Amino acid sequence: MLVRGSVSRTVRYRSPNTGPEEVNRLLGEVDLADRVSDLALGADTVLVHGDEPLTIAERARLLLARAILDDPPLLVFDRLDADLGKVGRSTMRRLLADYPGVVILASDDPDQIVTATHIWRPDGFHRIAPTPTVGARRSSAS
Repeated sequence: MLVRGSVSRTVRYRSPNTGPEEVNRLLGEVDLADRVSDLALGADTVLVHGDEPLTIAERARLLLARAILDDPPLLVFDRLDADLGKVGRSTMRRLLADYPGVVILASDDPDQIVTATHIWRPDGFHRIAPTPTVGARRSSAS
């Protein structure tokens, strides 16, 4: 069995000096505060391989909390929304709506997460509706 650390250490891995109040606030932001407090050791519960006892959707919300800790200037999500479930996607959408940094999102259904995309061009930022073709790979067939 691989021990991965406690829930609180998992949330603050990038910023180990984050206090318990901030950890609890972040868990609340991703709708995990009640779930974590129900665990036998709360935020000190040790997660084992597969992040048990958390479900896949809860694990994805934990990853979301960890990503937004300290408002980093760049967030990159590679299909995290696929594991979040409906409630988690709604949470992600709410958290990213006014995110102060740049968010790069790879998703099979970006409409569930973002309401608009901003693209930078030399004459400024342009708002466009999300579309599956934004950022799609082009075929290099000749």
